[in-house]
Amino acid sequence: MEQGHYQKALEEIQPALKSTGTTREKGLVIAAEAAFLAGLPDSALHLASRFLKEFPTSPLRARALWVQGLALETLGQRFSAIQAYVEAWKAPELRKRVEARLAQLLPPLFRETLTEHLAQGTLELRLRKTQTALLLLPLSGPAENAGKAFLNGLQLGLKENLDLFLLDANRLSEPSPQELKRPATIAVGPLLSRKARAWIPALEEALLPGLLPAASDLTLCDQSPWIFSLNAAYYEETRALAHYAVEKLGKRRFLIFYPENGLGISSAQVFSQEIRRLGAEVLETQSFALDSLHFPLDSLLLAEAEGVFIPTGDIAAFSLASSIHRLRPGLPIFGLEQWISSRMLTITGGTLDSLFVAAFSFDPDQERARESFRENFQKAFYRTYGHAPSFLAERGYDVAGILNRLFEKGPFPALETPERLQQIGLFPGISGNLLLDRNREPDIFLVTFGTILKLEEIYGAH
Repeated sequence: MEQGHYQKALEEIQPALKSTGTTREKGLVIAAEAAFLAGLPDSALHLASRFLKEFPTSPLRARALWVQGLALETLGQRFSAIQAYVEAWKAPELRKRVEARLAQLLPPLFRETLTEHLAQGTLELRLRKTQTALLLLPLSGPAENAGKAFLNGLQLGLKENLDLFLLDANRLSEPSPQELKRPATIAVGPLLSRKARAWIPALEEALLPGLLPAASDLTLCDQSPWIFSLNAAYYEETRALAHYAVEKLGKRRFLIFYPENGLGISSAQVFSQEIRRLGAEVLETQSFALDSLHFPLDSLLLAEAEGVFIPTGDIAAFSLASSIHRLRPGLPIFGLEQWISSRMLTITGGTLDSLFVAAFSFDPDQERARESFRENFQKAFYRTYGHAPSFLAERGYDVAGILNRLFEKGPFPALETPERLQQIGLFPGISGNLLLDRNREPDIFLVTFGTILKLEEIYGAH
């Protein structure tokens, strides 16, 4: 076989395969190696698997696992190949070769700490199939009510076949990767942006994919490929609006008005950064209270502006947009998908023109179905808990729907979680559209006096 005559070696080893004991033991390994080198991965996999079944404690086991991994990788069975390689790594003589293969199969974030993860057993842990979600929620302290509201909504929608492990994020003095190194397929939480930012490195170190259900800081979307933020839709919509305003409409000077809440602050920051990155100018950024109805507008700034960004659609935002419309009819206003919810379209009553909205979907029938589904949820929640649900309870219920979809075919390893979340794509929750596939692009809609026109899709926003 040293001369490269692998097919001939495979033929010559056949008598040994009909033997027993040590002769068959060695023969199976050599045959598996020869078959793979001869370009026969199916045969190599069959022979290596037979060896591992017949000789589970053999000193040649690592060689068989190595060939099994190579064959599985060649056949496109990535996760099974990773499992075989992790087992083969336990043989010191194979470690360098195994690490080279794993570096090609695992996400880039693993490469610098691969040896450490293998030595500590973290990678092996994340290859176990589980049906467990680890919840990182504030169950004590100032945000206790928020954590319990989310948990109540989650439990109301969760199917019984999913296991939950609860961690009180407020009881831990600092993020601890050791707390996360337990059998689980996904982590849900923390809720608050500040806590989420602190926990992301620990989630990465523990190789545990994280789902941030409500963190309003949109910049968290770019922290790690291992982390999924359910507010990613707003992030992508904000960026798409900036590109559309500058590149498609040719606007160069902007005013930003944002509500004084987490989403308002963060979306204003993202829009401003993107506008400046595109070479355009932000003339001024102003906040407004959620209960504002009157706005002191600078007529000189309005005269100079070519576009206005008002991210969220609510009564205060509509009052502001109406004031701008009276002073500068036709001045483009840019906003996120909340502007074309059925509730906001009722409020606007067809009074605005030149309102550009980025959204991942707008279907009146789907919007009506969402409202009906929300009403049913609110009734069920009230019957169960004796009070109306908050937004966080709605988001908890939506996360339950995502987890149900994620585990509908049974347990799977944590290393598969990012890919499976991306396959879900866009989840139409009662709290809004929840984006899990960051490769999708939103559409742009023009709202003019109550009529909604779908414009071209945005490409190249990344």
